Amino acid sequence: GRAEARLVEFLARLRTTDYARPLVRERAVGAAVLRRLVETGAAGDVRETAESMLARLGDAASSAGPAFTPRELDVLGWLARDARAREIAANLGLTEDGVRYHLRNIYRKTGASGRVDALRRVRALGVLP
Repeated sequence: GRAEARLVEFLARLRTTDYARPLVRERAVGAAVLRRLVETGAAGDVRETAESMLARLGDAASSAGPAFTPRELDVLGWLARDARAREIAANLGLTEDGVRYHLRNIYRKTGASGRVDALRRVRALGVLP
């Protein structure tokens, strides 16, 4: 109903901003509505973002392996091109601190100790070619 419509709107914005604090703050309610969206067959981008958020909220029903946000996937793509933080920031419209924030999340999710290790691990997961 109305909650689902609001959540779909939120997820669409999340794909471009990666700002999830409101959903994390309301974890129990958010997870329940996200699960319902996934179970009822939400459309492509909304479903992917909902599954990613479920993983970020610690939901066991999410897919195996770490779930990366759309912005983390963008950063990973530039990492694969051997881009440095300044170049990634310029291409994605982020600050260098923003890039480092996403890199820390990628390292945490993969258990990697640095860029090379993160790339090796995400390739092994099939996230990148």
